[in-house]
Amino acid sequence: MTHKIYEYEHIKFLSQNPNSRVVLIDVREPEEFQETNIPTSINVSYRSYPNGLAMDSETFFNTFKTRKPEYDKELVLLCASGRRASEALKVALEAGYSEVSLYPGSMKDWTYREKGGSTTLACPI
Repeated sequence: MTHKIYEYEHIKFLSQNPNSRVVLIDVREPEEFQETNIPTSINVSYRSYPNGLAMDSETFFNTFKTRKPEYDKELVLLCASGRRASEALKVALEAGYSEVSLYPGSMKDWTYREKGGSTTLACPI
């Protein structure tokens, strides 16, 4: 199955111009998220809760302290370098989300670019 790939410029735009149809989901651990994150993203830690996106709405809210994204939203997943986001993508699709995308550069690319770097880092997905 194919999925959309987002680049830094797309994520930057979404962080500055939130779109009610698109949810940025950072699947890093809460400590990583607190250290640095993309504005408007929500934290759904994959390592601690690998089936987080498959939780029912109440359990999701109680666990992550935010509302579970509705199934008609596009989820854009990111992590530190792309690996956890790729794994979480599989869970999201199995849980019933039909529009799931990746920001494969994830936080490594975001941090680099926010500090003035001009090229996208090559990160495996």
